Amino acid sequence: MVAQARPAVVRIDTDAVTGSGAIFDTQGQAAYIITNHHVVEDGSRVNVTVNDSADYTATVLGADRTRDLVVIRICCGRFQKLTFGNPDRLKPGDEIIAIGYPLGFQGSPTITRGIVSAIRYAPEYRSDVIQTDAAVNPGNSGGPMLSLNGQIIGINTYRYAETQSGSPLEGLNFAISATTVQQLIPTLRTASAQPTPTPTRRPTPTPAPLTTFTSVSAGGSHTCGIKTNGSAVCWGNDRDGQATPPSGTFASVSASGIVTCWVKTNGSAVCPGLWGWEEDSGGFASVSAALKHACGVKTNGSVVCRGVAPHGMSPSGSVTSVSTGIAHACSVKTNGSVVCWGADNYGQSTPPSGTFASVSAGNSHTCGVKTNGSVVCWGDNVYGKATPPSGTFASISAGNWHACGVKTNGSVVCWGNDRDGQATPPSGTFASVSAGGSHTCGVKTNGSVVCWGDDNYGQSTPPK
Repeated sequence: MVAQARPAVVRIDTDAVTGSGAIFDTQGQAAYIITNHHVVEDGSRVNVTVNDSADYTATVLGADRTRDLVVIRICCGRFQKLTFGNPDRLKPGDEIIAIGYPLGFQGSPTITRGIVSAIRYAPEYRSDVIQTDAAVNPGNSGGPMLSLNGQIIGINTYRYAETQSGSPLEGLNFAISATTVQQLIPTLRTASAQPTPTPTRRPTPTPAPLTTFTSVSAGGSHTCGIKTNGSAVCWGNDRDGQATPPSGTFASVSASGIVTCWVKTNGSAVCPGLWGWEEDSGGFASVSAALKHACGVKTNGSVVCRGVAPHGMSPSGSVTSVSTGIAHACSVKTNGSVVCWGADNYGQSTPPSGTFASVSAGNSHTCGVKTNGSVVCWGDNVYGKATPPSGTFASISAGNWHACGVKTNGSVVCWGNDRDGQATPPSGTFASVSAGGSHTCGVKTNGSVVCWGDDNYGQSTPPK
């Protein structure tokens, strides 16, 4: 689809800015292009590059400054055009493609992919606009937002880069709806500067408040999180009750294949699911759930395991954390050393020496973050899951066949099996990440949760 659409996406250069545009009609050897008015308004000369090779001087026809749209015409050549789709059929979550020339980069246009985040009425543009998380930067202005079948559903127009206080924003990019564009084109292409009558304004619903989380945990085919008010919510497979959280106010959560474990703010622990234990008020700091067992760290630093626990003795002495794999578990002691117990057929329970800040046990491998921020993994290295990239990390999470970490700059990087896209994280700034069976979820610094990978049970579709 992208290869077919690219010849109809043009680069527009003036003596002031660089932008993008889309050929929507051809007549003989002439082509008509829709773009943003702000791309051409300050230019004494408008140059159009078609298919990254042929240059033309454009004639500006009609403009609508309110809706930031203009039609320009070039001649003479053989041109391809794009058709318009029906934005009224769009719904939040639908995938879209944005094509354009960000920052005036030379060469081929940039292709970015995202989803429809929302469709709302923008009073300042007197038009419906389509919000997307696809990357749109200066230079993309005027380029098309395309459906996956290659039809124009909007014209990329503006983005919010930061709040009024200067805090950075992500994923707030907007396109003028193709419905508005098609209404205006008959007037704009006749060299009239007068816009068509303003469409009847749709009622603007009050947007729902953003659901924010403090933590999230990805299991085998479900996901659970703790909201900022301490309440629990889960989504995905609930065959064994693992996605039905208990009532109460929670401090931490750990999801596995068929069990989810929770620590309440009063220190009690409970693990609903197939074999889960009844609520234990024994003063827990954290609990880690695995397929058939769970281990918890008490406030005195001791470790307690329940269920079909890993073979071998849990560590003596005081620990700061515990993480359970399929048949093994690991803890970080207060002196920073790592101790593991249970299955060691791949070396997953034989940690290297060093001083660690955290550890995460996966299916048959284990990864840890050292106090210097480097990541080291040991055990089964199928798919490269025990071969982490270089860099400085704040946290790590080992899944069944992949692993992901949050770097100190807030970006997420993953390695290992990527069959379902679980090791291809989105862009953004994250506070934490959790690698599950074949999906991954993370909490962004704004408190929102985003998931990627397998969504067969809805485990990668968090609540809004």
